[in-house]
Amino acid sequence: MDFEEIINAIQWRICSLKGAGDVERDWKEIETWLRAEPKRLDAVASRMAQPLIEIIRWGLIPGIDGNTDASRWIALRNYLQDHEEIPSEMALAVASFISDHFNEAKSGESDEQAIPALNDRKADGAGDLEIVSGTAQIDEQTEVLPAVMDTDDQAEIASPSGPNPQEDETTLTPEEESRDAAESAPDSNPPSVTTQWRYLPVPDDPDKHDEFDKRAGFSPEGLKIIGARVRGKKHKHEGTNCDDWFEFGSSGAWTIIAVSDGAGSKVFSRIGAKESCETAMKTLSDSLAEHTLKKRDNWSNDTFKRDEQTGVFTEEDLEYVQQELHSAMARAYAAVEAKAQELADSAAHEALLGRKVVMDDLSGTLLLAVHTSVIHEDNERSFVLACQIGDGMLAALSSNGGLKLMGVPDSGEFAGQTEFLTSKKKMAKANLTGKTFPFFGPMQALMVMTDGVADDYFPNDPGMLRLYGDLAINGILHLRGDRKNERKLIDSSLAKTDLENTEGVANAGLASAVEAVTADGPRQVFIRSVEIYADKLGLPLADVVKSTPLLMAGTISNPGEELCAEKESEEMLRVWLDSYHVRGSFDDRTLVVLYREMAA
Repeated sequence: MDFEEIINAIQWRICSLKGAGDVERDWKEIETWLRAEPKRLDAVASRMAQPLIEIIRWGLIPGIDGNTDASRWIALRNYLQDHEEIPSEMALAVASFISDHFNEAKSGESDEQAIPALNDRKADGAGDLEIVSGTAQIDEQTEVLPAVMDTDDQAEIASPSGPNPQEDETTLTPEEESRDAAESAPDSNPPSVTTQWRYLPVPDDPDKHDEFDKRAGFSPEGLKIIGARVRGKKHKHEGTNCDDWFEFGSSGAWTIIAVSDGAGSKVFSRIGAKESCETAMKTLSDSLAEHTLKKRDNWSNDTFKRDEQTGVFTEEDLEYVQQELHSAMARAYAAVEAKAQELADSAAHEALLGRKVVMDDLSGTLLLAVHTSVIHEDNERSFVLACQIGDGMLAALSSNGGLKLMGVPDSGEFAGQTEFLTSKKKMAKANLTGKTFPFFGPMQALMVMTDGVADDYFPNDPGMLRLYGDLAINGILHLRGDRKNERKLIDSSLAKTDLENTEGVANAGLASAVEAVTADGPRQVFIRSVEIYADKLGLPLADVVKSTPLLMAGTISNPGEELCAEKESEEMLRVWLDSYHVRGSFDDRTLVVLYREMAA
């Protein structure tokens, strides 16, 4: 069964009478299909959100069927109470619909007139969504929207019934969102995409994190490395900490990257995220400082063979790196466990939590990658080994535009769930070996990120190509070519496209205005989309991404359309992470990129 058949089958089952058809067989076939690949369940849940959105649309917009009383809200509330929970992806889509589309009522009517059902709902006590000056605001006392926007540890139950869904328009990619904004209002005021979000500072809690972090450096062989993390819109709105953390550095011939996403539902997960990254970083720095890969006359697929039973590399120097990666994971686990025991005696932490701290309160993911270079056939080649526990993504982009995903996100029992470093079973050798992946070749970039970025570029193949392209044409990656021939290469590459020259690029309208939520209020930021750029060039996206001259040309813009005035790449990365808009994307975002400024 393909995706559309599954959707149709679920819709038919939900809308049909009990006992109609061979229900057990239908559901067994659907379940088998959903479990065959990660993320299928999330994709289906997101698509199935449309019926619930349509129910809400009936209540928000009067006159569709002549009935505007509160009966719909009562029925919807009763349904949700009966089913206890709704899928996280559906909840996110509904939250986005409320914030983006509640004001689609008849023009000229006041809020009181335009949204009677919503006001009835407030009076009935079913929630406290407040309408203030035409903008949806979440009342500080309510748990309605914060609860449905928390994606960690949400259970997948069942899709509510409703009319036949149309194509879900709440799950647009960054490129689709930018295209909609650019095409719908190219000459009007910039689109406002975040004005419904308020900003509250990071609370003065124990072990508070700074709102963001940004860093830059170089690898032993001179590759550029940049990293940044930012507090998600949901955390800003609620006044909670950023739960992400990252570390990177070099030791001997190696570059080491550690990224962690603390579980959003755990009050002190940020502590576990920081502890695991710092511990893994120190462990690998110590163990790899004197280690180098042996010289080989030949690097081939046989070089990377592993024993089918044990997962051990047949080449000892490669196996040493794998063992040290797994040791770093184990020591990170032990460090988080020890930290939890230490905090159990802290009165301040107990007062905030209402009980003593346990290890589960420090739950988080952990993604590790190590990189070094070797000379193969007189050319520099990259060797990367990566391992992960939890969600997020690691991806390597080769100089010829090839893409290799180096991670398989862990999935929990339900959609929207993930496994964490604090799960003892994840420390089993078989599990770690199954989550360890090598890369060898001419590498252009290695990207390591939390799910706050990875999910916005899903499916990750080819989404990671789009991510690299977006970083490049927004000027975050400082790509450069041969200085003597750089302009000539750009001109000759553009001459073969629909834009023809640099003037065509500057006038192509690649930048779309979005608004970032900051301590000083909404701030306008211009974001470019490589997918729009490829479309205007008349070329496939993959061809644009593998062409450094075209990516360099994509940074050309008219005055006033810069991402930010600051030209430091790590600051530009921070601003971009804090600004780009995807419907239903509320989470913290962290991204570390190791890349070659001069294409190989």
